[in-house]
Amino acid sequence: QEAPIVLTSYGRGHLPKFTNSDFDDAYGSVFRIKGSHVVVEGLYFHSGPSVPPTREGSDAVRKTGAVFVERGAENVVIRNCEVVDYPIGFQIYGERCLITRNYLHDCQAWLKHPNWGPIGIMVATSHNEISYNRIENYICSGGAYGADGGAIEIDFADIPKRDIEVHHNWSVGNCGFLEVYAGVCDIRDIRVHHNVSEDYQ
Repeated sequence: QEAPIVLTSYGRGHLPKFTNSDFDDAYGSVFRIKGSHVVVEGLYFHSGPSVPPTREGSDAVRKTGAVFVERGAENVVIRNCEVVDYPIGFQIYGERCLITRNYLHDCQAWLKHPNWGPIGIMVATSHNEISYNRIENYICSGGAYGADGGAIEIDFADIPKRDIEVHHNWSVGNCGFLEVYAGVCDIRDIRVHHNVSEDYQ
């Protein structure tokens, strides 16, 4: 806890750039974090893959993201990163994670056609914080709803979600700022404050 594993840049110049264009390789993720006390900081992720049309249902959607935090991981921090054109920037299944001061922008690719537009940050579990991020232009036109996508989503019905705080984020030009889906699970104590949304819908 006092000496986390840190994945970051060093030296000067542009941020190190990472991509994984092959969905069949780790579901298109660059990092899949299974351990606790990990920091991802000051990196650049770009040009991620959509879920292939041959993949049925939402199962594959639940497994992708430039950075994917697995269930059981705790105290993961993702900060000061930039994400460009990745259908899910960060997907969080761990608890007590902090997603802060990142810039996610310009994804008009489908996450999974025709029902899933791109999503900047997806959280599926309890005790997480999303703060001080800027998310721009996560939107895809057409599909089942005329347009879809969004900045932040709290979703997937089979996992209880409690104690999630969403604050001081700036959301511009997305297909919505925040979507929360309860389904059959227990959702409570979702605190949303001091955000700015200049979005479609």
